[in-house]
Amino acid sequence: MFRECIRIHGPVLAAILLVSACNDDSGPVVPSWEEFVTASTVEFEGRRIYIVDFDTPVSLDELRTEYDHLYGGASADGLGSSEQSSTVNRVNGQDDVWSAMGARNLRYCVSNEFGVNQNRAINEMAQATAAWEALAGVDYHYVPDQNGNCTGANQTVTFAVRPWDGGGACAFFPSGDACVARTLVMNFAAFTAGPITSLGVFRHELGHTLGLRHEHIRAPNPSCTEGVDWRGVTAYDSASVMHYPQCRGSTNIGDLNITALDANGIATLYPGIPPAPAECFFNWASANYPTLFAPARPATQVGSGYVFRYYSTTDAFLGVSLADQHVHYMGPGLGHRSAGAAPARTWGTVLPARSCIELRGC
Repeated sequence: MFRECIRIHGPVLAAILLVSACNDDSGPVVPSWEEFVTASTVEFEGRRIYIVDFDTPVSLDELRTEYDHLYGGASADGLGSSEQSSTVNRVNGQDDVWSAMGARNLRYCVSNEFGVNQNRAINEMAQATAAWEALAGVDYHYVPDQNGNCTGANQTVTFAVRPWDGGGACAFFPSGDACVARTLVMNFAAFTAGPITSLGVFRHELGHTLGLRHEHIRAPNPSCTEGVDWRGVTAYDSASVMHYPQCRGSTNIGDLNITALDANGIATLYPGIPPAPAECFFNWASANYPTLFAPARPATQVGSGYVFRYYSTTDAFLGVSLADQHVHYMGPGLGHRSAGAAPARTWGTVLPARSCIELRGC
């Protein structure tokens, strides 16, 4: 009788499944070193990148160490074990995080190389960044006028968001360790089926840009392991956005979503006041209703008794009244063409701001 033995290894979530037919008595078939190298290699702009644990770049020597760890000393079930645990990356004994000022000025572009997928990348990045911003003292700023020169070499932005043909996605840490320097790369084609979405992966990869490491290495007898230079910030979270569902210990059977422990951890690393509730609500609205509120993040203004944003592409206003704290909307949906005029008498009341904002976690 035969059973299917599956070990997942390679670029993020992605997507190389090393599947072999195993006799119940013989144990799993171990890939050769050459097969392992091939499965772990991504070519990007003439550069060869070796990736382990789905989105962690390593040198060839480190890749060999990973191979020996996984297949040189397998446990009875064919899975290596480790006692390592942590959440935040560490460099020279210090947490790998942005300075307080740097964390408030994380500027990014979304490359025109995405082509027909560019709007998708823009909208999903807006949603994913808003999710982290609502929890801690961090601010991401989309810089669309840099989309035509959107690379990690562009010093106008903190990082670039670009497409690639590698399996899945990959990002970087604040210290600079990356698959591609100062770049978050995404292959939408890797997330066309199953519960894991590209939006969930953006949330995961942005966690790396804030210094978070993979949570699954903290599972008891973990099947997915990494280096040892990390620090635990909260208790182990089997449902964390940073925990791969296919790694041992996971209780997540859906998309990659930020949990309460994730929220506590990022607030510990980046203490401070999240964006003002009105701005948090505006970010949520434009991320979830881009057909009504575009571009995603215009400047917040104060005038005529409102805190508001004007969305020039959709010719609409969204604001919070300073008088009654109600959320108001004005735009084509009410039959009124605002053409950028300051809000006056034609606002439509939507909902008391406090209850609306609390519903959205701001």
